[in-house]
Amino acid sequence: MTSAPTGLAKPEPSRGAGIGARLPSVATVLAALAFFVLAVVEAGTRSLWMDELHSLHHARADGLGGLLRGLLDDNHPPLSFVLVRASVALFGDSALAMRLPSVLCGTAVVLVTGRLARRLPGRFARGLAPWWVASSSLLLTVASEARMYALLALSVAGTLGALLRVRERTGRWPVLVLAAWIAVGLHAHYYFLHYLALATLAWIAAGALRVPG
Repeated sequence: MTSAPTGLAKPEPSRGAGIGARLPSVATVLAALAFFVLAVVEAGTRSLWMDELHSLHHARADGLGGLLRGLLDDNHPPLSFVLVRASVALFGDSALAMRLPSVLCGTAVVLVTGRLARRLPGRFARGLAPWWVASSSLLLTVASEARMYALLALSVAGTLGALLRVRERTGRWPVLVLAAWIAVGLHAHYYFLHYLALATLAWIAAGALRVPG
């Protein structure tokens, strides 16, 4: 008589299940839509303030080369100014057009948070996380300004998710995604270096403290 198997083989996930795992949840989509509407209203009704005029100054430079040359005397990386310039070129120089890149980056932060939240235990926690971020008054403020802080928030969230994927998976693709997010962050704001250092230390500590299964 043969002995009974000690365990059951895990079924291979279907292609449809794999695609579904990559799509945002209903709670995440609704939270992102709600945030987008609030950010558009806020961005379209508030007056420009001094730092946003600084962004407009660079966005109106004579060509992309002129923008980059002008930033040589600035202490900020160029990516946010390039995005503002592109939005102004497409939609005009209204306040909403200037702030549209930040609105989209802030909305993307909610979506990335929903993806990160899939690692949380319990359906309630996973559904609450994107709404928690979408209700942040700080995120709404930076997402309705023609500045670089919503882009910075997005790059930090994306880098955290990429670090987790590097730990969970093997292969070249997770590393390339991480490198892309780091490149975005470094071209978004110099504060990204602080977040990257803290995230790297936490990533190393989590690996050192993890007990083998």
